[in-house]
Amino acid sequence: MEDAILRKKLIALTLAVFVLSGALFAALWPVIDPTFQVDGFFADRVTIETREGSIHVEEDDMTRLKTLCYGAAHLSRASCPSHSLSVVFAAGEERLTVYPAGDFCGVLRIENNGADFFLFLNTEKSWELRRLLGRYGVSWPFS
Repeated sequence: MEDAILRKKLIALTLAVFVLSGALFAALWPVIDPTFQVDGFFADRVTIETREGSIHVEEDDMTRLKTLCYGAAHLSRASCPSHSLSVVFAAGEERLTVYPAGDFCGVLRIENNGADFFLFLNTEKSWELRRLLGRYGVSWPFS
């Protein structure tokens, strides 16, 4: 008899912990959201920023870059070098800066609110990005 009561109490306690954990997670989710939607489609101009200067991206290539640099970036860490070249999407005062990895991994780093988010491209998109940026004088690897 005592075992049955103890078992019911244990089940009730487990259920209460589960419900409270879910409520706490739901309440904190907007604060700890580990993703950032990368979307440069707002931009009316795109530039490639290098150590040598800025390069204006042509209209057709701008549309393709917007598509390649679109998706859910994750709050993470990556060892890929991504500091010396950036792709800047801009319209008015709004800017989105994307840093492609300088090695051959298909990673884009995006800074958002002081945190680094990473958008991981598949192999096909990674090669397409390299070909597209190559038309503007960017060659891999770079650091």
